[in-house]
Amino acid sequence: MKKSKIARGNSMWLFMVTGILVFLLAGTVCSSQFTTPYGSDTYEAAYSIQQTAPNISVSSSSLTFGNVNVGRSSAPLAITIYNTGTSDLQVYSMTLSDAVNYSINVHEGSSSCGNETPIIAPNSSCTVTVTFSPSSTGIIEASLLISSDDPDTSNLNVSLSGRGTIPKCGCDFFTDTTVIPRGGTLRFVATVSNNTVGTWVFFFGTKVTKPDGGWYPRSGYLLGPIEVTLRMAESKSKYISLFIPNTAPLGTYTYHGYVGRPGYLWDECKFNFTVTE
Repeated sequence: MKKSKIARGNSMWLFMVTGILVFLLAGTVCSSQFTTPYGSDTYEAAYSIQQTAPNISVSSSSLTFGNVNVGRSSAPLAITIYNTGTSDLQVYSMTLSDAVNYSINVHEGSSSCGNETPIIAPNSSCTVTVTFSPSSTGIIEASLLISSDDPDTSNLNVSLSGRGTIPKCGCDFFTDTTVIPRGGTLRFVATVSNNTVGTWVFFFGTKVTKPDGGWYPRSGYLLGPIEVTLRMAESKSKYISLFIPNTAPLGTYTYHGYVGRPGYLWDECKFNFTVTE
């Protein structure tokens, strides 16, 4: 009988130890996988964390403006800023390395950025324009630095390049006033100049852009073309008066002057004036 008690005790002890080991092992397995009641199939739980971040890119890494006469301005060139990331892109600044010869406009166009620190949603974009206005001759290079919270490209550079030139012959306007009521008269001085050491024969003509963007006159010129001959370093001026009709549309107009030969535009000068009641 004693022997059987010892056997039963050993059996109970072995059963308890085995149960503890099974529990511990089961706990270890369950920490990484789920087992069906029958132990035949195992399903592992997978977890993934999707990281979100903005990603900046631009429509062009460089802008080339070509030749622009000193004292004049180029046509504006556009740069579109894209966010191809998965969260909002915060632009911190847009900085020109040369703000004398280049200028930035954040309000031009239907998808303009509106300011220099826009927030661009994922898969969205906005546009700014850059204009070249050389103050001297020769190649003038600069850059537009766009800083943002893109984790990979916090600073993005767009290179800018243009050449300042002096035309053979050019023009300038000098106005008395630029605010004219209907029925009033716009008065100004037009000057043409020879910038070379030779004698040149060329033409001078003028046109007007209306507030709606249309031309006046629709074809031809308002004044000219007038043939002009200038000797070395010579200039000529003319006082011009333009009557503003009582039916003229209200708003801002642009008066344009052109110097050149057929097929060749040497220079364009212009000024804005406003027609009021």
